[in-house]
Amino acid sequence: MLLHSIQENAALFPHAIALKNDQTALTYAELNNQIVQLSTQLSASTCHKTIAINVDNHPAWVVLDLAAITLAIPLVPLPSFFSDAQLLHAIQDAGAEVIITDNADYFRQLLGNLIIGTTVFDVAHKTLTQFTLAIASVALPASTSKVTYTSGTTGNPKGVCLSLSALVNVANSIKNAVGLNQNSQHCCVLPLSTLLENVAGVYAILLAGGTAHILPSAQVGFSGSSFDSQKLYDALIKSHANSVILLPELLKALVLKLESGAKKLADLRFIAVGGAHVSTQLLARATLGNACV
Repeated sequence: MLLHSIQENAALFPHAIALKNDQTALTYAELNNQIVQLSTQLSASTCHKTIAINVDNHPAWVVLDLAAITLAIPLVPLPSFFSDAQLLHAIQDAGAEVIITDNADYFRQLLGNLIIGTTVFDVAHKTLTQFTLAIASVALPASTSKVTYTSGTTGNPKGVCLSLSALVNVANSIKNAVGLNQNSQHCCVLPLSTLLENVAGVYAILLAGGTAHILPSAQVGFSGSSFDSQKLYDALIKSHANSVILLPELLKALVLKLESGAKKLADLRFIAVGGAHVSTQLLARATLGNACV
C-alpha cells in the first residue's frame, strides 16, 4: 500500500514535493525513480542480506528504507545515540551483513576486521558508504520488514521484528485520524531511526501524498546532549509544518519558547508526543499556547 501510494502520486501528481530539506527536494516522480534505481543497485550488491542503516535525517534515509521495502529486505535502523557496544550488539543480533552509513570513518573504526567490502555511492545528493560485513546471518521471521531496537534501562538493546503490513496499518490509521492530505506538511524532528517518526511521521505523510521536511538533527536543535529550542521553532516556521512529533522534553522546550513571547506557530495543527509520560499540565499549557496538541 505504501509503495503503491507513492507510485500513484508519481503518476497523478509527479511534480508534488514528497521529501524536502534545504538542499534537496524530491518530487513524487523523482522519489519513485530513485526507489527503483536504488533497489536495483541494492539487489545486485547485497544479495538480499539484512541491511543496517545509520544515517542522519535526510531524504536519502527514506529512499533507502523504501528501496529495502521494495526488495523485501529487512532493515535495521541504528540510533546514533547507541554506544559502541549497543551498535555492535544490534548488528550481530539482527544478522545485518550490510551496513549503510553517512559516518564511514566512525564505523570503519568500530567494525574493523568485520568489514570485508566497501562501496561508496550517492542517494538524493548525499554520499553514503556501504560496508559488507563478516557477520553470521540470522533467520528472522519471514514477514520481517524492520527490526527496531530500544536501548531499555538494563542489558543489551532488544530488537522487535515488525511486518510491513503492521507498520502501514498504523501509518494509515494515523493519516486518517489526523486528516493528512496532499497539502499537509510534516516536519521530522525525531531521528528517523525512531519508529514513531519513521512510521507515524514519514509513512503517514507519504500515504497522504503530502510533504515530509527532513532536516539534519543539528538543524532542528540537537547538539550532543543539549537541545536548542530556537532551532526547533525556526524549523517549524520555515517548513510551515502542520504536524510534528516530539518527546515530552521537546514539547516543554517549545511551550516555554511560545510562553516567552515567540509568535504562535500559525500553520501547526497537530503535535504527537511519545516516548514518556506527558503531564496533563504540560498538555494544557501547549493547548493554550498554540492550540495544536
